[in-house]
Parts: sequence; structure tokens; C-alpha cells
Amino acid sequence: MKKTTVYWLLVVTALFWGANIVAVKQIVGELPPVAAVGMRFFWVSLVLTAWVLFREGKKAWPRGRQWIGLFLLGITGIYGNNVLVFKGVALTTASNASLLMATSPVLTTIFAWLFWKERLRLLQWIGVILSFLGSLLVITRGSWAVLTSMSLHQGDLLIFGGAFFWTLYTLLGKRVMGSGGLSALATTAWSSCIGTAFLLCMTYWEGYRGALDLTAWGWVSMIYMVFCSGILAFSFWNYGVQQIGPQRAAIFSNIIPLAGVFSAWLLLNEEILLSHGLGALCILCGVWLTTQQ
Repeated sequence: MKKTTVYWLLVVTALFWGANIVAVKQIVGELPPVAAVGMRFFWVSLVLTAWVLFREGKKAWPRGRQWIGLFLLGITGIYGNNVLVFKGVALTTASNASLLMATSPVLTTIFAWLFWKERLRLLQWIGVILSFLGSLLVITRGSWAVLTSMSLHQGDLLIFGGAFFWTLYTLLGKRVMGSGGLSALATTAWSSCIGTAFLLCMTYWEGYRGALDLTAWGWVSMIYMVFCSGILAFSFWNYGVQQIGPQRAAIFSNIIPLAGVFSAWLLLNEEILLSHGLGALCILCGVWLTTQQ
């Protein structure tokens, strides 16, 4: 597949995850956060596992040490990231959550540079910084007062923890798929199964017993989280990481706050400001610079 196609898949992934904030806000108002994410990934892992076994047969089965890598992916990206983000979204503001989640690309670049000695050229570093500044501009609406008035509390710390786990998931995913020969689809399916097992155990431990009393919007949100921001987005993301590496893939995460703002305008009638347009320009230019060979 051409690199351009991979880039577009990552853009679509970022759009799915940006709009996901609206669905999460709806769901955590109707279900406990861990129960919501556990139900989401139960269906995600079920569909993905059936699909990968049908498509790849015996090649899809992990072997030996591959299970260790998949276990780490399930713990970090499926269990840890989602539990912290879902709980954090229920406790903090949308602006704080978006800002802290936007730290993931920077964390990914820094960790890959520190521990795996991966390098980016100066032009690509400029792209990383530019896209991050664009995210700040979108989130703060161009107001320095908004940025300086933010104070960390429990929800903020949970969101930042989720961003940290997502960084680990992104970096580990490249190694797991590169060393073991597993496809992106198989990696996504098995890590989802492992993460789902932990999610369901925690859901039971917290006292939820499976009662479903969702509104119409609740069902729409759950279906969206399963298929769009779940099955498709995770599959596209791992494929992108496999093809272009974690550093370049991570930069597309800066599109997520932009997509979140647009989704809020479209679905919640929130206002779009000039700062959103300027931030979008910075983000798109940053993504373009970072993806240059």
C-alpha cells in the first residue's frame, strides 16, 4: 500500500477518535466508565478475532514470546489507556482532556528518541512542534488566560496517565509487529482480547452486572465506539504504526482535538472560532512536515 494511503487511514483514525469524545460523554452519563469501555471492547475483540481467523487462518495465531508482547499491548493500550481516559473524561473538562491527550505525540517522539535512538530530521522536529502548538491553539481558543488558568486535578491526572499508556502502546506495537511477523489486524485482535479480559474483570469487581438501560443516543454512541472508533480506528492505527513507524504515526494524533472541536460544533452546536482555523492550519502543516521523507 502506498504511503499516501497509509497517511489517509491515519487521518481517518484521528477523525474517528476526535468525534469519539462526544460518544464517551454520552455513555459515561448512562453507564459506569469501566463498564462502558468493557462492553465496547468485548464487541470489538469478538468481531476482530472472528475476522482475522477467517482471513488469515493459522497464520493469525500468536506463538511463544509473541504472547508477551500482546499481553503488554492489551494492558497498556486497551486496558490502561481506556480505563483512565473514560474515567478522566467523566471528571475533567473537555479543554483539559484534549490538551493532555495531545501530549501523546510529543511523548512518543521523546521516548523513541531516548530509548530506541530513533531519529527525526530537523524539518520533522519542526512539524512535531508546529502540530502540537496548533493543538494548543485549538484547545485554548487562542487565549493565554485559558492555558494559565488550567489546574491539574484527579481527572486531569487520569487523562495524562491514559496518554502515557497510549505512548507505550504505540511504541510497543511497532516492535511486536516487526519482530514477530503478526499482521496489524492480528495484533489488534489479540491485544483487544487480552485487554477486554482485564476490563470485564474490573467491571465485575466494581459491581456492574450487565444491566443495559441506554437511551437512543446511548445506543448510537455505543455502536459508534465499537465500529468506528473501535474496530476500524484501532486496525488502521496499528497498520499505520507498522508501515511508517510510531513517531510519524503519533503526529496524526494532533488532529484529534481539531476533530473533537468540529464534532462538538456539529452535534452540540458549540462555537467555532478563528483560533480553531489557525490551529487547524498549524496542525495540518505540522503533519505534512513530519511525514516528509
